[in-house]
Amino acid sequence: MKDPFTHAGQKELAAALRSDDDETRVRAACAVGDQLRFKEITALETPLRLELVKAAKDASIGFSDLRFEAAIALCEARDPEGAVLLDALELKDRRFDAVKALSRLDTEPVRNTLAFMARRMLIPWADRLVASAACAVLGDRDGARYFEKMLTTRWFLSRRAMALHLLGELRHPEAFTVLSGLAGSVGDPARPVAIRALGHLGDKRAVKQLQEIFAAQPEGADLHEDLRYALDLLT
Repeated sequence: MKDPFTHAGQKELAAALRSDDDETRVRAACAVGDQLRFKEITALETPLRLELVKAAKDASIGFSDLRFEAAIALCEARDPEGAVLLDALELKDRRFDAVKALSRLDTEPVRNTLAFMARRMLIPWADRLVASAACAVLGDRDGARYFEKMLTTRWFLSRRAMALHLLGELRHPEAFTVLSGLAGSVGDPARPVAIRALGHLGDKRAVKQLQEIFAAQPEGADLHEDLRYALDLLT
């Protein structure tokens, strides 16, 4: 069933965030983040922003789904109040998504925290990789070294796959060039990942290339599912 908040207006979303129903509030916060991510919303109107800030800063509810999604939406809007997500980095089940969202905030506390994470050896590699990817997006060359190494590794294929996914999802400035190149590389095992990552990148310049690749594939080809996934996101 289609979520009624998917294309809801800002007044409706602000009203939903004032609801007494927790699930409604969470879904509304998620919808705000998604609309910002896909540029259906380009700037938060004051009533909606105030509701998100209220939810994101409500420490009495811990890092509930509502507080977490509201903070992510603020990060998507590049609102400095989204920096409350720094407090979620100690929570293992929240850390990865928190770092992805924080990559939208180019502030000194965020840059310093993510740079420290990117250098840590005794954390899960996925957490270190996403922190390093965020550093790359924020222009921190030192912090980005691990991410850049994993983008081209021949030994850690799962790490390379995640790095390519993050290249698109975090919208790295060079993502379109790298991913479109890989999408056209027939012999590269990372080709399916690159195609899907182009969908997450959201750059509609990829549509023509992906349609041409789709047309060139034989019926039932392995790439069809990956291409459909990316084109659905882009169109």
